Amino acid sequence: MAGPGEDDDPTLTGDTRIIHRARKRYLRCKSWYDEAYKRSLDDTKFANADDRNKWQWPDKIYADRDNKRKPCFTINIVQPANRLVINEALQNKASPRVRATGAEATAEAAEGMQTLIERTENISTATIAYRNVITQQIDGGFGFLCLETKYVNDKSWDQDVYVRAARDPRAVYVDYDTKEPDGSDAGFGFEFEKVPRDRFNREHPRFKDKVGESTLGNDALWLTDSHVLVAMYYEREAKNDELITFVQADGATFNGHRSQIEKDSGPEIVDKLIEQIDNGEIDGRYRDVITQSVNWYLIGGDCILKRGDKDGTRWIGEYVPLIPCWGIKTIIDGKFDCKGHTRAQISPQQYLNYNASGQAQFGALQTKTPWVGPARAFESNEEQWGKANIEDFAFLAFDDWVQDEGEQGRAVAKPERVEPPQIAPIFAKGMEDAERMNMMATGQFQAQRGMEDQQSAASGKAINARQRQGNVATYHFT
Repeated sequence: MAGPGEDDDPTLTGDTRIIHRARKRYLRCKSWYDEAYKRSLDDTKFANADDRNKWQWPDKIYADRDNKRKPCFTINIVQPANRLVINEALQNKASPRVRATGAEATAEAAEGMQTLIERTENISTATIAYRNVITQQIDGGFGFLCLETKYVNDKSWDQDVYVRAARDPRAVYVDYDTKEPDGSDAGFGFEFEKVPRDRFNREHPRFKDKVGESTLGNDALWLTDSHVLVAMYYEREAKNDELITFVQADGATFNGHRSQIEKDSGPEIVDKLIEQIDNGEIDGRYRDVITQSVNWYLIGGDCILKRGDKDGTRWIGEYVPLIPCWGIKTIIDGKFDCKGHTRAQISPQQYLNYNASGQAQFGALQTKTPWVGPARAFESNEEQWGKANIEDFAFLAFDDWVQDEGEQGRAVAKPERVEPPQIAPIFAKGMEDAERMNMMATGQFQAQRGMEDQQSAASGKAINARQRQGNVATYHFT
């Protein structure tokens, strides 16, 4: 039985042990990331709100206003502000560069590696992947780049490496004990995917109708009659080894691991080699190392559908191929959170929507009738007065004297023009304040947004300075 804080249970065997280990790790990750992932979803919806989905209005407030037939405008200024950062990041794209430094590295080898990287980006349409992950990061706080291998075609045994963005970053979980920003020290990771049931049955006929109700405990919001939830689970396997370096008889230097030499020549040869190094008979040295390999398992329900945990089938690298792209990551009072460019704009945006809606409501409640007066003043020219709000007349005649039968005549007051509808200064000022609040919260002022800046000199130098100020404010995303 697994001890406290341990994921592995040595009393289990085979696939059951792997599933048990994966489930415990997933549930720990879910507990750690759950609140941040919920906030990320809310932020993403907020950034992509419009007048149809109303995602920028709290549900209770929107329901109350809608029931009372009050306007609920969505004037989304978050999305343009986010796009400025996204497009700036795309224009200044960071690309890996390989340089030959140290040991026996050569410029030719570095150039070959650089060519492989560029080819991978080309066949993967990596530009689209980068755009997607940056958008996820800015809107919702984080995104994930995923590496995978695929066969070149259905008649080849050759494989290529592809890079792509996770379709839903909140369906990816990586080891939260990592310390490196790129997650290179992650011990495991998961990527969940909803697969149409007919495709699942075609790709995994042996498991048709055998997959359980839950995949690693993630079920209620995922499984439907038409889809099956699967998880790609990666885990690093660490092994103790020795790095051995020595000069061979022909003068060439050998550098390799004990495990590989034992596999090629046998353990007796390695022991003899170590003895000769210790005695000074061979010029060499050795030290203890820990080697890493990455196993992968495609899990559906409580079944392992596919696996790569043997030589020739493992992941080709030593790192889990799930690369996090975090926004502003914080751990405060033991709680993880990660936010993008949207979070700081929520209050200014809601303030703008409320004031714009209030302005429209204020105007709608004002009278649209241009003239008011005694009913008797309109009797003889009622047709023209009835059209006075839609047609232009040179003059409008009215009855200024009336006399009923048997009564003395009397004067009738003339119709008076009603003041046209007025805007509410409080709402207009509120909309201006909301725009200014958004600029203060994001650090993006008029110059960076392509607007005329009334608060600074109109010289080119001043405009560039204000643009640099905005770029610096959002540089942590780019």
